[in-house]
Amino acid sequence: MGQSSRSLLWIGLVLFGLFALSQGSQSNYLELRNHARGLERELDAALKTNGHLVDNQADLRIKLLEVEEVRDGSHREVTELREVVVERDQLKVEVKNLLVVVEERDRLLREVAALKIVALERDRLVIELKGRTVERDIFANRCDQMKKGLMALVGADEESHRDMLSAGLGGPLDTPFKNSPKTKPKQGWLEIVPASRIRENQKP
Repeated sequence: MGQSSRSLLWIGLVLFGLFALSQGSQSNYLELRNHARGLERELDAALKTNGHLVDNQADLRIKLLEVEEVRDGSHREVTELREVVVERDQLKVEVKNLLVVVEERDRLLREVAALKIVALERDRLVIELKGRTVERDIFANRCDQMKKGLMALVGADEESHRDMLSAGLGGPLDTPFKNSPKTKPKQGWLEIVPASRIRENQKP
């Protein structure tokens, strides 16, 4: 019950008392006084009830504030959980991208390992090629020396053959070359070729 209601009630009681006094009847006065006391008791009860209602209203306001705080806290938690979910999805995408990068890295590592093996094989072949080139040069030098020796022997043999011819003696070179000394030897004869010509024929 509010302050205005209580004021109106008191005004009503005063007016009622004045009305009772104006009647001048003792019995009516006593009855009215008893009635006023009853009304006063009812008013006290109403005031007490109002006080309880006010207290209950205050408690309800406190509980309402607590509920609002809990609601706001729940809203904050829901917002934080949504942010966590979004961050989790972003992390999943990043993990997928990292897995792709890891696979690409592993593939590149395998290619690098294969290229290292190829490089080792290339180095081995280069070393082997250098060794074979040295061997070829050594054999070419030996062939050149053998050719020079053979040419010297052939020259000496031709000179001795000419000496024999000038002395009127025949030799083994007369038969294949009796018609022309410039004729090439027949099939089965050894033809001496310079090593320089062999190297020229081997060039691409």
